Amino acid sequence: MSFIVVKVAIKSDRFGNFLRIDAEGMNTYSSTGSVSVTGSITQDHLSVLYPELYSDGTCSIRAPDAPGCYLRMKIDASPDFQDAGVGHANCQYWLEHMGVNPGLENLRLRSLGDGTGAIESVAFPGNFLRMDEDGNVNCQYHGEAIRIPEGAWERFQVLLMG
Repeated sequence: MSFIVVKVAIKSDRFGNFLRIDAEGMNTYSSTGSVSVTGSITQDHLSVLYPELYSDGTCSIRAPDAPGCYLRMKIDASPDFQDAGVGHANCQYWLEHMGVNPGLENLRLRSLGDGTGAIESVAFPGNFLRMDEDGNVNCQYHGEAIRIPEGAWERFQVLLMG
């Protein structure tokens, strides 16, 4: 499987917070994942992310300053919309690229037709990354029809970085 790596910032369309991954010190696999995935109103080096885009239409989002550390989504609740969201988002360390070992770190970027997009779990279809106004990041179920309403916490702008 081939892949292309780009450099992006992922910004909440509703709140303006940037997705950030602080993977400092993560260099081994952990069955539950690890490190902090949050949002911040300011863009810094921890919010410059590296999606690896694979030929099958999926991707993995690599942390800055931490080769081998990827965003993961773990859904541990029933597949229903819940006000507080479902599951959690953190990271996992892999020595090889995600396309070689697909899992909770494989994601699908979904265009929502208005310049925004949503980040869907491949392992848990219909579940999308979300961020609240305080920068807390977890997941939300919207179903596989991908009808995410305007103003929803699961809408993001993906900004290409130079």
